[in-house]
This record gives sequence, C-alpha cells and structure tokens, in this order.
Amino acid sequence: MHRVRAVGDRPPRIALFTALAGAKTPTWSQAFLREKTAAQLAVGQAEGLVRAGRAFLTETLRERWATVTGGAALSWEQRGLLWLASTQAATQAVQAVELLFTAAGASAVYASTGFGALAYATCGRRPSTFA
Repeated sequence: MHRVRAVGDRPPRIALFTALAGAKTPTWSQAFLREKTAAQLAVGQAEGLVRAGRAFLTETLRERWATVTGGAALSWEQRGLLWLASTQAATQAVQAVELLFTAAGASAVYASTGFGALAYATCGRRPSTFA
C-alpha cells in the first residue's frame, strides 16, 4: 500500500514543498525558497526519482499482467523483477521525500506545514531520523 501511494500522480509531498517554497523566506535571506538553486535542484531530483521509479514499476507491471492474462504463470525471474521494481519505486520515493525535507529546512518540522506528516507516512520513520 505504501508503494502505491509513494509513486502516484504528482505526489503530494512535491506539490506541498512547491507551495512551501513559494511562501517561505529562509533565515538570512530576502528571496523566497523557490528562488534558491538548491531548492530547485531538490524539486528536479525528487521529480526525476519518482518518475523513474514509477516508469520502471509501470513497465514491469504491464509485462507481468500480459503474462498472467495470457494464461501463463510468472517465473521466479519475473517475480523477482516485479519485487525489484516495486521496491525500487518505493526506495526512490523515500529518497525524493528526504531531498525535499532537507531542502525545506526547519519549516518542515512544523505541524502547520503538513510536510512532516507526509514524510512520515511515505518513509515510515520520523523526519528527525533523516540523514
């Protein structure tokens, strides 16, 4: 269930970070977070990670679905690839959240932003444990 949520259409954590970046002015700065190169890089990397994971999972699912609906059983290799694709998609979604959480700075921990709760729901661990 977490894997499906992790790779949905425009994951809410990317949209939430984009909204936060448009309203937040980092300490010792006069520019919004959205204008910072590091924030833009984090959004780009997060988007790429999520899309790549989703593409791999979608391709693998389509191939396996065609096999099963054709009446054949999945081989151990096909099952392994399906496991790999789902795990990789989830892992990349977690990496994306960690990038965005770090780029959000201290604001990410406040309940009012909603970012910490989304990070915990996606990653299954408290944001304070991110490396």
